[in-house]
Amino acid sequence: MNPVMSTGGALPSCSPDAGLDNAVACGYLVEAGGITLNTNFTADVTVTAVAGVGSANPCPANGTKSLSLAAADGRTWNLDFNVTGLPANFIRTGDTLGLTVASWVGGNTIWGAPVSQSVVVTRGGKTILITWTGSASAIWGLALQSGGGAPAPVTIDAVSLANDGIICAFTDICGTWYHRALITVGTSSTTLDPGQSASVGGLQVVLETFEDAVDTSGMCDGLGELTFAAFAP
Repeated sequence: MNPVMSTGGALPSCSPDAGLDNAVACGYLVEAGGITLNTNFTADVTVTAVAGVGSANPCPANGTKSLSLAAADGRTWNLDFNVTGLPANFIRTGDTLGLTVASWVGGNTIWGAPVSQSVVVTRGGKTILITWTGSASAIWGLALQSGGGAPAPVTIDAVSLANDGIICAFTDICGTWYHRALITVGTSSTTLDPGQSASVGGLQVVLETFEDAVDTSGMCDGLGELTFAAFAP
């Protein structure tokens, strides 16, 4: 599905996630007790093992890799990720990497407070992988939308992502407005719909979800979602 931007009047209609989820851009750093929460840190790590999906990871099981990471001070984590187009042996056992993580709980819904997390991985000082998974509202600093607000730009490491307009809407008692994103890396820019990927400024950027939760009835409870990744091919 490649929805068309509205030129006025009612927004084009789209089914929930129909054709808008043709890419996976999932990543989480997890510890023994689950997803790493409410923390910001940078560490040099060594990959001690590469295995299948971790049990605490919400990424799709099919194709998800779990990296066992160890820092010199004894701290350990698993970095679990699944990114469309990422080469199978992109990171290997024995690799030495830089790791920068920001994660927090943002917003409240009837399903609980969602986890949001960004992970930046470097090799030899060069960024090779970026993932953001979680609530759009957490990173944009927005409350529940009352009618498809315009998200503020966000930058994670080398990648800037800005709202480029609403593509289409799923409307019910509660609804979702799907956004197109303007992606900028350095001096290069392109636009992506959810489910698309493109090469931008030397990175392959994959956009999975970019949406608002829309409450027109006063009866809904939810947050927007933003899921994207970028890697050095």
